[in-house]
Amino acid sequence: MDDKERLNVLEQALAQMLKPVKGIPFSVIVKSLAERQVIQIDKANAADIELLKKLEKTIQFCAADLKSNPIRRPRPNEVGNDIETYVMRALPKAGLNAERPKSKSGLGKSTG
Repeated sequence: MDDKERLNVLEQALAQMLKPVKGIPFSVIVKSLAERQVIQIDKANAADIELLKKLEKTIQFCAADLKSNPIRRPRPNEVGNDIETYVMRALPKAGLNAERPKSKSGLGKSTG
């Protein structure tokens, strides 16, 4: 295979990887990437309703914080990294515990 053919194969492979994932449930993606189980919200359960209220408050705190101190970054992944700080500040304000995820070796990750 010459360089031109190799480049063509690489371009096709990258294009395929960048296509949106369709038809795969979100819970399967989370389990495969984060090794965590997604638990469905039961809208008849008082604890689940309270959790939803706290998550809504978290979003409101984040939005207010972002409005007063916006993130300005040229690349979307940089914004994703920056927004974690806002979320980590907002969760305790809404009455939820917040801690950084741990790597497989047990060390804390700086982002995740």
